Amino acid sequence: MSDIPSISVIICTRDRASALAQTLDSVGRCRIPSGWRVECLVVDNGSTDQTEAVVRKAGLTNLPVRYRCEPKTGLSHARNTGIAETRGEVILFTDDDVAVAEDWIERLATPLARGQ
Repeated sequence: MSDIPSISVIICTRDRASALAQTLDSVGRCRIPSGWRVECLVVDNGSTDQTEAVVRKAGLTNLPVRYRCEPKTGLSHARNTGIAETRGEVILFTDDDVAVAEDWIERLATPLARGQ
């Protein structure tokens, strides 16, 4: 597919560092087609656990991971911060306790990129 827009995966989280580590691990196993620009943005919604450390040590090899803190609690605040901070034209959300499939990014982004 040509002219794929940039893609941002946003994960909003709060005090779920261990679950988040597993989610990031699954995102790190996603296949990213050649030429695709994909990033992951984790929005920490006021965690008091090791969430920031989990994100900073994630070290995914298939896409860059960024961390952003949103101290105003509530999922809508976290999502709005994620949207404001993201660089992608296509935005994919997943929860902090989900293991995504290896083809998840490609399967969701392809129809959006094609205007479907």
